[in-house]
Amino acid sequence: MTINIKKFDLMAIVKKHAITSIFISIIAIAIGVLLCVAPGYTSAIVIWITLGLIALGGLSGVFKFIFPGKGNKRDVAALISSLLVIALFVVLLVCSFYYPGAIIEGHEFTGFEHFSLQIIRFLSIFFGILAFIGGIFSFTSLAIPETNKPLAIVKGIFDVTIGILMCIFPVILWAVGCYLSAVYIFITSIYMIVVACKAIHATNKLKKSGVNVSATVVEAHEDKEDKKD
Repeated sequence: MTINIKKFDLMAIVKKHAITSIFISIIAIAIGVLLCVAPGYTSAIVIWITLGLIALGGLSGVFKFIFPGKGNKRDVAALISSLLVIALFVVLLVCSFYYPGAIIEGHEFTGFEHFSLQIIRFLSIFFGILAFIGGIFSFTSLAIPETNKPLAIVKGIFDVTIGILMCIFPVILWAVGCYLSAVYIFITSIYMIVVACKAIHATNKLKKSGVNVSATVVEAHEDKEDKKD
């Protein structure tokens, strides 16, 4: 049995996480600005980045199937789903390059831009249908207590209305959603920056006053010789 004793400086960890939070919040604010300036292009970029990350996840699944590691079994179902994800990304990417361009409301779109716009329309209609179904369930669910029925009815009306509008005006509602998302990003990011700055200020103040906050962790590992015995 091997025992390891590790000591962590909690103040340094808090400061490190606060700096990371500030950095992420600044990136989020930049994305929010882009969503306000160019909601269509920014959302298209975010969609393609997301699709790329999903495809990378598929590649990771294939890699894990080829090299499962010691004690791990190969999962055929996971391999098939990973291959389907990769195939979907490749098909979408190829279609985007060969998709015909178009002139919409006086704006000329390349094939890639036009195809990205179709993806945005599809996602808006898809989530609109989900919102519509969710609103219907809010009306018909028997599991909601009587005291929460009025709130459920209001939520149901809102979901059904938004769902119908997202299906009828997919691009317009998507742009409105981008603006609302930008406002939410601004508020949340500013709040996170303020909290992080207060945390950094508090740790610096405690450090100057000579206060140290640490934690000791004891880890016990069973040796190979003990396993043989």
